[in-house]
Amino acid sequence: AGMAFSNALLGIVHSMAHKTGAAYTGDHIIHGCANAMYLPKVIKYNAKNEEAAERYAQIADHIGLGGTTTTEKVDALIAELRSMNDQLDIPQAIKFYGAGGVKAETSIIDEAEFLEKLPIVAANAIGDACTGSNPRQPSQEEMEKLLKACYYDLTGRCRKLRPKRKRIFSFCRKPVDKLKSACYNKHIKTKDTPYQRKADNEVKENQLSAFSYF
Repeated sequence: AGMAFSNALLGIVHSMAHKTGAAYTGDHIIHGCANAMYLPKVIKYNAKNEEAAERYAQIADHIGLGGTTTTEKVDALIAELRSMNDQLDIPQAIKFYGAGGVKAETSIIDEAEFLEKLPIVAANAIGDACTGSNPRQPSQEEMEKLLKACYYDLTGRCRKLRPKRKRIFSFCRKPVDKLKSACYNKHIKTKDTPYQRKADNEVKENQLSAFSYF
């Protein structure tokens, strides 16, 4: 690892992990867990750089992940990393980060505190020594978006919620104008329910439409 760091340097995954590690009162975010949670989002962000995308595709080819286009290979690499996180019981996002770095329904990192400190944490991450060797140089706005993506796991994936009375609905973490969700039970399908409104409000509050680079 030391040889790799010395020759290839690091990037904003480490910048973000450095600056979020001890930033919150709930507890410390373990550096290794932070890197594991943030890496898939940062790869997606960095892949907008053509050279970086090609290198990610080479990694996917080397470990036999499949895919025919560069985009498919990058997505396959991201999926493989997320799968490894699941196998190791590492959360996919800070929102599900429990004590000791394992998955939990309720994070030990308070959401309100995270959002309050977001601008300063983002600025500190940009100023970190590792940022200079990243394939893309993020602006303040982009770094804040990346950190939000790391808190909420905003990668365009679907997440199912299971409310009471056995009603089940799901919604995709995609831009608001593409959001489609509904509530179901054994007999009826309705769009205007407390559960539906809660889902819609969560999407709006988190400003999912701002994450255009994903």
